[in-house]
Amino acid sequence: RHPSVLRQRAVPSRAVVPRDYPLSARLRAGEFPPAAGADPTERSAGEAAAAADAPPQAQFDLATCLTFNNLDPVDGLRRYRELAKSGAGSLRQDAAVAVATVLLEGIGRDLEEESTAEGVSLLQEVAAAGHAQA
Repeated sequence: RHPSVLRQRAVPSRAVVPRDYPLSARLRAGEFPPAAGADPTERSAGEAAAAADAPPQAQFDLATCLTFNNLDPVDGLRRYRELAKSGAGSLRQDAAVAVATVLLEGIGRDLEEESTAEGVSLLQEVAAAGHAQA
């Protein structure tokens, strides 16, 4: 017999009932992601404070999301710059590489000679420190 016939007999057709999420995994009021087409620059004060208090790796991930998904590249660059100045260890270097990438590729901004020079300078600095991506 043909394998598809055997498969149909082995797995009877039935309606799949979706499982309910446990209470701990459900979103609470105010935690819903913005609706499609919502302006990402219109954040509440609570959201801004929560993002500012996030651990450095979460700040880096948020900057990456904002920048490379073209949600708010200006804010993403600002966050990368803060991490490149105040971050520790490899996260500081990763943030510096990200700043340089944004400046050299013109993400969210026009390419300018000044920003290109800053990007090259940052990459040279991080490369001298032994960062593999630079």
